[in-house]
Amino acid sequence: ADCLQDTLDGDEWHSTYENGIATVSTRVAEKASRYPKFTTWVSEREAASGTPRERLLGWRALEILIERELRKTQLTFEFIEFDSPELVQRDSSDVRAAAELFISREFDLPYYYGLSRLAYLASSNIEQFLWLSGDIFEECVSAALLRKATHLTPASQERILRKSIKGVWRELPQRVRYGTQVMRLLEAVGNLAQWETEKPNAPYSPGVTGIAISMAERELLKSALKRGSDSQLILLGEVLASCIAHNLLEISLNQKCKGQYWMVMYLNRMLCVQFGLPLQYGGWREKRLSDLQGWLTKGFVRPDENVGLFK
Repeated sequence: ADCLQDTLDGDEWHSTYENGIATVSTRVAEKASRYPKFTTWVSEREAASGTPRERLLGWRALEILIERELRKTQLTFEFIEFDSPELVQRDSSDVRAAAELFISREFDLPYYYGLSRLAYLASSNIEQFLWLSGDIFEECVSAALLRKATHLTPASQERILRKSIKGVWRELPQRVRYGTQVMRLLEAVGNLAQWETEKPNAPYSPGVTGIAISMAERELLKSALKRGSDSQLILLGEVLASCIAHNLLEISLNQKCKGQYWMVMYLNRMLCVQFGLPLQYGGWREKRLSDLQGWLTKGFVRPDENVGLFK
């Protein structure tokens, strides 16, 4: 922990934040100018105090909240003006987390750094934690031997983690059973999660990091594996089993949502780095077995390639 810089509040980031504030505040003001109901919210952000980073997060969170309001199927009357207490109520920690991810991509700021996020990246696996920590520690030791600073910056930490995880990703086809199909399925899940997470209104803030199938379809899949009667379902079942066995998907059973029970499959947190996703749990999208079967052959295709902030 002593080797890891865990904040982006240093002077070296000041100009990036000020540029970000100017960019996002102008964008928000232009959008809100067409809707008087947002006047108080914009005024609140203009008067807000705090560090440059906090102010930029505040503006980006406000942009998300405005996008959410404008995308509602049933809009409020134009003569109704949102007040300060409502802004405080809506400006939740999840919205701020989504805002942090968005500004990191838009303004090229490190996101995967610090001991707490390094721990998240372990996906509850001590070997994975030691491996990722070891790569960072090795960099610190090398710096010490060369009499350089051993306090790794957030940018250095992220660079090391991305390089290590990219190496594992490239080796997947050779390291796991059904490696090619496993990689194709994980890539589809990652691309779906990217598409959902990038939406300007951050509907599943801070983002999507997994998928789910109904418990009924899980039983159907288990039955096909037991009977050996459906070759396509058998292949899908074997691929999912390989993902689970190698800790590439984390499983949570009997999650209730929309009146049904689901088997939720979250990406291993290191794969969140591969696909530029947040590290929090909770965001997932329900899918059918037929969707997953299609991904094994065609991958995930975005419904609209023009949607998103990171393209």
